[in-house]
Amino acid sequence: MFIRGFFFSIILFFTSCCYQSGLKETKIPKKTICIPYATGDGDGTFTAILYEKIAKKGLFRVSRSGGDLKLIVHLENPSTESVGFRYETNLDGVMGKRLVASEEEARIMARIELVDMRSCRIIWGPICIKEEVRFDFAPDTSPQTDITFSLGQVDFEPAAKDAVTEPLYNRLADKISELLWVYNIDYAL
Repeated sequence: MFIRGFFFSIILFFTSCCYQSGLKETKIPKKTICIPYATGDGDGTFTAILYEKIAKKGLFRVSRSGGDLKLIVHLENPSTESVGFRYETNLDGVMGKRLVASEEEARIMARIELVDMRSCRIIWGPICIKEEVRFDFAPDTSPQTDITFSLGQVDFEPAAKDAVTEPLYNRLADKISELLWVYNIDYAL
């Protein structure tokens, strides 16, 4: 009973004297990072995805111009390569002798630099980041004009390439935002 009373009086003493433990979270002002349109991003889709990913991380205030830092991104070498094949079939389902592509890998590379806008010096970069995504598609070898597959099945090659662009950009933007997170931790911005 005496020990409880002693600890209670100690706690009461420290709180009545406005003692604070010092464990409060301190607010460090965020730096602003400028993300101009990426070179090679024709319609701005990648830039919008990157802008959103970095803003969601909450490490920086994000803007299109001005700021403490500038992230320069150049998209290079977007390409696709056939990586999966199968034998063509006719409308009756009979397998032919010709191999046709049915799976491709979309690749893209980004060259990025982080610039301190006050001193106009490059903090890091250029760094090359590569990303790839594989996707399936139905080879367009028949006179059929539409595909009657159920939900979740593949589409013809042009539509499949269009559909894979956003996931490819998302994965690349994730890598870039992770680099900025590591930079933020290492250099305590």
